[in-house]
Amino acid sequence: MSTAKVWLGYGVCLLIGGWPLLSVLGAGLLHKLLGCTEPLTEASKIDCVRWGIDFGEIMYTMAMMSWFLMFTLGMGVLGAIAWTVIWMSR
Repeated sequence: MSTAKVWLGYGVCLLIGGWPLLSVLGAGLLHKLLGCTEPLTEASKIDCVRWGIDFGEIMYTMAMMSWFLMFTLGMGVLGAIAWTVIWMSR
């Protein structure tokens, strides 16, 4: 198996495992860029209205993806282990 295919497999495992993390980081960045006054928490949605649009629900949903990260991170690690076993057995 070529080196490029091995790294591509690890990249796919990393992407699957860490995808929700991008959403969580995006929520924090959006919160900061919009200048919302309430802290972004997982307890409830915040009121952050800019340009007549309430971004609070969107940011809340994006921040709640951290719970999904617990499952996808495990799948990514298991996928990387399985990919290593497949790679070593060839």
